[in-house]
Amino acid sequence: MEEKSIDSIKPQFKRPVGVLLRDTRLEHKTSDLEVIANELCIRPHLLKALEEGDFD
Repeated sequence: MEEKSIDSIKPQFKRPVGVLLRDTRLEHKTSDLEVIANELCIRPHLLKALEEGDFD
C-alpha cells in the first residue's frame, strides 16, 4: 500500500474536530447545542467542550 504524505490530505480534514463541528453547525444555521448534541448522542456540555477545544 502506498503511503500518503500529510500534505496530500484535503484541507477540510486538517482542521481540529471542534472547529469542524462548530463550523458545520453554524453553516446549517443551528445555534442550539442541545439539538445537535441530541443528534450526535453526546451530552451538550461535552459538545461545547469539543467545540472550544477544552479537553481537560
